[in-house]
Amino acid sequence: MLVRMGDPSWMTDAPVLTDATASRPARLGVVLAGGRGRRLGGDKAGAILGRQTLLARAIATVRAAGLDPRTCAREDTVLPVENAPAWREFSGPVGGTGLRAPEPHPLAGLAFALDYAKEPIVALPVDLPFLPPAVLAALAARTEPLVVVAVDGQPAALVVRADPRVAPALASAAADGAPAMKSLVAAGAVLADLHDLVEFPGPDALFNVNDRDDLRRAQAQLDGAA
Repeated sequence: MLVRMGDPSWMTDAPVLTDATASRPARLGVVLAGGRGRRLGGDKAGAILGRQTLLARAIATVRAAGLDPRTCAREDTVLPVENAPAWREFSGPVGGTGLRAPEPHPLAGLAFALDYAKEPIVALPVDLPFLPPAVLAALAARTEPLVVVAVDGQPAALVVRADPRVAPALASAAADGAPAMKSLVAAGAVLADLHDLVEFPGPDALFNVNDRDDLRRAQAQLDGAA
């Protein structure tokens, strides 16, 4: 399923967010897959690790956490074909707010996903191949409007539980080109320490693949675990 974000026609009969909806556990896990992957030589979502794309691995993590997977990416991102609905960021105002991000921004993807979902979501980047599903499951059970995974008291990755009430603040930060992690804190994010969410997350839980060297290190990690 392909949804063109920014087209107002799809919002005509959108459900209204209620306090009860906002505070319930999240059931959707959204993979933010819009990274251009310049240092990888192509879109991150299609990079191959252990005979699977990074997108396929992220979707599998979402499913293992007991969540219903979605992907969210810019309209010009080439996504590998996977068995999960794809939401597209339209090249217009972010998240129905009238604000435009001058450059691709991770919080724009999150704001678009929230605007479409109209309910709480858990979101993760496509480039965290070793993230334990239990982290997502623990975030899904939280009820605060915005929760981000932290290490040593600082936001550590764009792994979040969020509900649509925070979308305008995220869209504003994206439009301003503000740093993502600082913007989450400014928006009132609760910091959830990784080791409080999962007792033994592993040393590579938040290892992210940004370039070919990272991809080789991740492959070596898989080969060593085999």
